[in-house]
Amino acid sequence: MSVSLLKDVATSYITNSFVGGGNTMNLNEYDSATLMLSVLVLYIVLLFLGQWIWNNILTQYVDVPPLESVLHLLGLCILGKLLFA
Repeated sequence: MSVSLLKDVATSYITNSFVGGGNTMNLNEYDSATLMLSVLVLYIVLLFLGQWIWNNILTQYVDVPPLESVLHLLGLCILGKLLFA
């Protein structure tokens, strides 16, 4: 999940409207909160999946140390985004 997607969702949440495909849809405060919560939960699930893939697959094929915490993976994501963005 890219940062630009999260930025678009957050901007849409603040303005309470989504525009796409020529259609405009206004959301009430409950729909927007639900959307933001679902994006947050999805990002957390992807972090745990990334940690599992790193520890169980990548460490077998590449000489890298296993991750001890999801925060290490989050730090690597942020560092990669800073270096390559």
